[in-house]
Amino acid sequence: MSTESELIPYHAAPILGKGPSLALAPHPDDEVFGCAGAIMRHVAAGDPVTVIILTDGGGFHPDGPDRAAYVAQRRQESRTAATVLGYGEPIFWEYRDRELCYDEALVRRLCAAIAMTGACWLYAPSPYELHPDHRHLSLAALEAARRQGGGLTLAFYEVSAPLPPNRLLDISDLLERKSQAMRCFTSQLSAQAYDRHVEALNRYRTYTLPREVKAAEGYWVIAGDAVAESLRILRPMMAERWRMIDASAAVLGPRVSVIIRTMGRPELSEALHSIAMQTYPGIEIVVVDARGAGELTLEKAQSRFPLRMISAGHALGRSAAANQGLDAAQGEYLIFLDDDDWFEPDHIAGLVEILERESRTIAAYAGVRCVRRLTEDRWETVQVYNDPFDAARLRLENFIPINALLFRRAALSKARPCRFDEELDLYEDWDFWLQLLQHGGFQHRPALSANYRIHESGGLGVSADEQQALAAFETLVGKWRSQWSDRQLMDMMARARHLDRLLKTTEEQRALAVRKLDETGLAVQSLKAAHDKIQQQVEDRDRQLEQLHSRLEQLVADRNRQLEQSENRIQQLDQEWKSRCQELEIRLEARQLEIAQLDQDWQSRYAWVMNSRSWRLTAPLRDGVRWLRERRDRLTAILADSAWRLGLIVYRGPGGGLLRRLPFNWKQGARRWLRQGVITAPGGSAFARASSDENSLVSIIVPIYNHADYLEQCLSSALDQTYPEIEVIAVDDASTDPRVQEMLNQWANHPRLRLFANPVNRGIAETQNRALIESRGDIIGFLDCDDYLRPDAVETCLRYWREGIIYAHSARINVDESGREVSRISFEHLPRQDYFAENLERMYATHFKLIGREAFARIGLFDPRLDAAQDYDLLMRIAFHYPSSAFIHAPEFVYHHRFHDRQATETYSISQREATKIIQHEGRLRQAIREGRFDRFLSIIMLSFGKQRQTLAALASLQATVKPPHEIILFDNGSDSETVAFLHERIDGHFPTVRVIYHPTNLGPAAGRREALKQARGEWFLIFDNDEIAEPGWLEELLIRASSQPDVGAVCCKVAFPNRRLQFSGGFIRRFDEELIELGLYDRDLDVADLATAVFRECDWCPIGATLFTVNPGPFLHEGYPNAFEDAGVSMALRRQGLRLLNSPASWVWHEHFLFQEKMDMRERYVRSRYNPKRMLTSIASFYAETGMIIQDEYVWRENGLFALSRVELKQLLDRSRTVA
Repeated sequence: MSTESELIPYHAAPILGKGPSLALAPHPDDEVFGCAGAIMRHVAAGDPVTVIILTDGGGFHPDGPDRAAYVAQRRQESRTAATVLGYGEPIFWEYRDRELCYDEALVRRLCAAIAMTGACWLYAPSPYELHPDHRHLSLAALEAARRQGGGLTLAFYEVSAPLPPNRLLDISDLLERKSQAMRCFTSQLSAQAYDRHVEALNRYRTYTLPREVKAAEGYWVIAGDAVAESLRILRPMMAERWRMIDASAAVLGPRVSVIIRTMGRPELSEALHSIAMQTYPGIEIVVVDARGAGELTLEKAQSRFPLRMISAGHALGRSAAANQGLDAAQGEYLIFLDDDDWFEPDHIAGLVEILERESRTIAAYAGVRCVRRLTEDRWETVQVYNDPFDAARLRLENFIPINALLFRRAALSKARPCRFDEELDLYEDWDFWLQLLQHGGFQHRPALSANYRIHESGGLGVSADEQQALAAFETLVGKWRSQWSDRQLMDMMARARHLDRLLKTTEEQRALAVRKLDETGLAVQSLKAAHDKIQQQVEDRDRQLEQLHSRLEQLVADRNRQLEQSENRIQQLDQEWKSRCQELEIRLEARQLEIAQLDQDWQSRYAWVMNSRSWRLTAPLRDGVRWLRERRDRLTAILADSAWRLGLIVYRGPGGGLLRRLPFNWKQGARRWLRQGVITAPGGSAFARASSDENSLVSIIVPIYNHADYLEQCLSSALDQTYPEIEVIAVDDASTDPRVQEMLNQWANHPRLRLFANPVNRGIAETQNRALIESRGDIIGFLDCDDYLRPDAVETCLRYWREGIIYAHSARINVDESGREVSRISFEHLPRQDYFAENLERMYATHFKLIGREAFARIGLFDPRLDAAQDYDLLMRIAFHYPSSAFIHAPEFVYHHRFHDRQATETYSISQREATKIIQHEGRLRQAIREGRFDRFLSIIMLSFGKQRQTLAALASLQATVKPPHEIILFDNGSDSETVAFLHERIDGHFPTVRVIYHPTNLGPAAGRREALKQARGEWFLIFDNDEIAEPGWLEELLIRASSQPDVGAVCCKVAFPNRRLQFSGGFIRRFDEELIELGLYDRDLDVADLATAVFRECDWCPIGATLFTVNPGPFLHEGYPNAFEDAGVSMALRRQGLRLLNSPASWVWHEHFLFQEKMDMRERYVRSRYNPKRMLTSIASFYAETGMIIQDEYVWRENGLFALSRVELKQLLDRSRTVA
């Protein structure tokens, strides 16, 4: 018999657990009545807390103004209570009261919320609750937790009915705050004293606790790995609570008939309970009494779904019972469930989804566990059926259990209708599957969502009698042999031979394992002997340690005596030191007087020289020499840059036609000079960090949208800064208040102010981005248009700026509408040791902030996707890519932040909270990627065609920067023997994640990548050229960008040449007419420090080098693109699928292009293959055939003489030039 402590806890915990939490409330108030204590504990621990209130709480009020007012009141009551609890703002899902339904849509929405919040703890009402909304939400939460696979702890709370708790939370110190929060729900307390009921329940929970515990909340806590077993235990209880519902009301989609053939086993109730727990609502149950004894009775009133009993009045074989079920079933889709098996809750919903999506599929099946019960609570998995569909294999063996497969009713009414063969009572389901296969394809859902029980009276398909099974198999083969084609028989024979080889291999591996096991046994004996020897050594060492301990005590006593003597000596030296200091102070004072006299003499002499006639007469000469020295280097750079740009104009203009007549090597030399430019890149980093000297220009950015009442004070405070090197960039974001424009017109001629205006409202992020691009400062400051600065704000903050600083932030003063001080906020009390981790929990590095220009060039500008919290996102990206030593806090109150009624709307606040959650999620994801954790396996594809040194450097950069699980497929595309030997010697086997594939001939870049992608095992695919070098942090931003939206197809990096000019950061299409286009590259030839290159944007096409694809691009690559434009073809294919193409401005990759290499192996062969104009024409022809668009490329058109052709002649030439893939 169980003791009391086994039934209920006899101690209370101070907390349930730590980590992000998600609390689910069926109505406004349940989050407080049920789990307020747990919420407050999480808030106190600094855990992110999200509360979702699912229904509107409208009760029985009819639609109309009264109901709307009542719903609004209940929502406000929850907000007020949230303030008391301190967790922020609740989220309202607005289901109608009493219409919450346990179904697949609700479960998936809960799963999405769990993923979005990153919750470790999920709080939900218990299944023992009385209200139907509580029970439906309880079931949905349980199923959502089961699908998390062990990473989530579920905690049921109690409101209207006690639960059997396994955890009690001490809320003695929180009871008053919980009572205060409960009193917020005046609409409910006016009808009933819920607060007294809940308080009584909390006090009752102390019955088994010590006297000092005054109140406790009861929870049923289920660890993630125990959720599935808890669901199985709860099924009978929950099934008994269902009531019969109208069949027509239940069908919200195609009806599914579940056919159960029963022999009256006691496990039938478990099978019915598992159907009741399905998340798909449109189900009917057909129970066929195969025993025919007339003793079977079922409680239809307690069934969630319509249930019909079918009986022939006599015993039926398995096939006959199945056919009777088929005849009685009325559903559009049908599935069988034996009376001793059961479904997981998502089984039917997942299969229906496939059949609804795939109209040509006749059947869909999921994975099945074959299990055997060991004890009451323990099960053993004997076998798992979860293999992809293979028609040849199905003809050889049945690998689809009967409860795995859902099929269309239409198969029963075809010209050759499917029926169970009543001559078979073993393998009858296999025979039925073969019939279905004649009418359509099968689809596999790779999820284990059904269970097949094996015991003495069941599990016939898994543990059948061998003779019986052989006889049934011969009957089945005899039936189908004449119906199978020669092709099908050949496929079966091939598969059988393959299985035979696998069996032989397995036997060899088994024999090898036995030998290794024997060797291991000998090794264990040897280790035991060594262990005994070591044990003896340990005992000897213990004795030695005892002796050493005695010796140590003696040494400590001696040392203490020495310390006492040393302290006496120190006191004596201290007296001597003080005396010496007094003597030095006297000498220092005398020396200072001497220096003051010398300074006075120097000042007199300096004044005499500066006022002399000779110094004044030679001033123009000195100024002229200084002017010439400053202009010399600048003039040289201007002349060189002008020559380079003139060359580009000639090359790209009509004069470029002359190049067609030059030899091939001369043309490539000209292209190399034009690509490299003539300006030498400065040494050191690609970014120049702002210094703190007095010459640094500071740009203060002021985005403006209305707030005319405060604008003059704002701009004046920026323009009147005491720091001399200031520019103010103000951008009006299409303000609707006409006073704003009038005021800006008055400031238009101020020498420190530069004004810009957006033609339409673009939002805060894009407005700040425009200002950043227009700015010229080494350091950027930010000022909101309703705030203002202290006159010395910039000068004060720059006193703290030093070498290596990238981000400075000050303290601030909060003021009201009239400018009266409300409060002061400083951050001196915060640790500020890890800016990333600390700001991830709560942003504090805010106004007044100064940011080095370098940061924007390196990690990108503001992300318009996160408009409501764009500054927080920027901070987290900077804190991730820069060390905390690059941040400095200036504890000076230089920024005045204004509170007023027009500051933010409720909609803006909600958007800000949602954006904040996204930023924190992406911050944690960045950290996880850096630590090697990402939920998708990456395949990185790299082609090798010469470039030995570059290939090695590219792989080294990937090895240093790619931490998540990945593979690198290096596909050698027909390189010469020297390159192949280099790959064998220096690369193959030297990189743990690199797999080298050697191809004897050159397939071209498109076909080569296609062949490599066929070998890829990844979920996402990254094309990386073998002459590219990845910067640290590139992959984190690339994966974040690809994960930012659900419809992303590709994300390209920011690729730069060694001369610090960009090659591209995405591609755009310039249209000349409906057919003729030009493929352009965003930011081409711009300097890497130009902030115009740091914009987040959507692209028309993505260059394929250094680009991540979320779908395998292999099917879109073919021989029709022999050497060019395959990236545009892939991009157009992705866009036709509705996918978006993005850039990642913080994903830096350097392109060691061959034009920048003095020496390169296979240069001649590479250049002639890569830049063959005839083959490039073939690529244009393939693109035209696929898209109807003609690419106008200056080089290809000039070399092939296309400029002279009419449009009709051009199309005819393209049709002749196309290569069919």
